[in-house]
Amino acid sequence: NLGMDVHRLAVAILKKVTELGVAAGKSPTSISAAGLFMATQLVPQSRKSPKDIAFISGVSEVTIKNTYKDLLLRKYELIPSDLVSKNAIDNLTPF
Repeated sequence: NLGMDVHRLAVAILKKVTELGVAAGKSPTSISAAGLFMATQLVPQSRKSPKDIAFISGVSEVTIKNTYKDLLLRKYELIPSDLVSKNAIDNLTPF
């Protein structure tokens, strides 16, 4: 029940993760879960907690949080500015 906006955004983020090699050494499942979590944080009506993403992905909350922190370091490269405002990207916060 995340909606097409979140799906489209998560796919775009994960494509960039692959293109830029950000996922090197990480489990694809962990990267996918963290990318999905990031996408939900960027679509206010679809926000989910790490616990929610852990439940649907089978990845632990701690792994999602740690991988998300890695993705945050390159958020301006990973998140397409044509899908999300710069303000929304600026407001992404670590735990």
